[in-house]
Amino acid sequence: MTIRKQWNGFTLIELLVVIAIIAVLIALLLPAVQMAREAARRSQCRNNMKQIGLALANYHDTHGVFPMARVQPWSYPGGAQAGNIASQNVLLLPFMDQQALYNSFNNDAGWYQSGPWGGWVGSGPGGGGQGGWGVQDAANITAVCTPIDTFMCPSDPVGGRTPGQQYGNSSYAVNAGRRAGNMGHWGYVSVPPDSRPGIAQYVEVGWRQKCFSSADISDGLSNTAAFAEWRKGNGDSNLTPDDFGKPNGAVWHLNTGASWGGTAGWDANERECNGTDPHTPAGYWPHQGYFWAYGAGAHTFYTHDAAPNKNSCLASGWWDVSVLANASSYHPGGVNVLMADGAVRSVGDTIARDVWAGIGTSNGKEVIPDEF
Repeated sequence: MTIRKQWNGFTLIELLVVIAIIAVLIALLLPAVQMAREAARRSQCRNNMKQIGLALANYHDTHGVFPMARVQPWSYPGGAQAGNIASQNVLLLPFMDQQALYNSFNNDAGWYQSGPWGGWVGSGPGGGGQGGWGVQDAANITAVCTPIDTFMCPSDPVGGRTPGQQYGNSSYAVNAGRRAGNMGHWGYVSVPPDSRPGIAQYVEVGWRQKCFSSADISDGLSNTAAFAEWRKGNGDSNLTPDDFGKPNGAVWHLNTGASWGGTAGWDANERECNGTDPHTPAGYWPHQGYFWAYGAGAHTFYTHDAAPNKNSCLASGWWDVSVLANASSYHPGGVNVLMADGAVRSVGDTIARDVWAGIGTSNGKEVIPDEF
């Protein structure tokens, strides 16, 4: 007599228990996977900054100075607005295995021609909506529109070009110090009170800027920031005043009558930008960091006027003239900073303001702790 065993299937309760166990395991593992991926991206970001640091050091060894952060004029066909205004990134190309790209720049041709560039949203400088300068001369359009991997933090979702823009962008900006003031292409010569340069400066004197050597950095190379990262603007034209106060790659136009011409004016604008004083902005420019080849504030310059992951703002000036362009990132808790000695340090959002301000100046004589 043959006895057959009867196999019963899973009951509904057993099946639900198995599904629940799997869901718990996924919930436990997914954050770990995401953390591992972010750790890899952060490591790559730090490596990018180390490559920039090596390029800076090699440039200094070759020329005896760090690269000028705003090179003008190279040429001015058709007037000042049509001229070349190169960033330090252009000068670093030969030291980043980008000699061919550097050679492709035509310094006898203008960069800027009249055309739309995707301007302010709201009532910021230059009017609302879109407008301004920015269509490149055909001689240089290929070069300036080329994304460069070393200039892109892998944690930043924007990619190599800002949506709606043709230019190659950059996640990294050079340190222009504190209260950097006028650095626009209008040739301003005023120096704000309490202004201190970084390894670069904004203020132009007769359209010319100073190159800094290691000897000029009296605070010490290990105590002075050279580059930091920031969130690139994503071209979003739908931000609202509720987004003011969040690092989002936008440069907010302060709706204030405070002047940049004195200490009180700078203090007031800093408080409003940082959210210490309640404030409703007039508009914003959603393209921070959108053009790696152009030497200007919110394009390739940042400042140490506020702690990391605070707003970027301007007031009473054009978009690349008087600006608080702050470091920011998509890394949890802080930003990566390249020091002038080539070291890359992770700086937390909670860093003391006086320490953050101190590493932003090259000659402020601040006392900087070993750990910050």
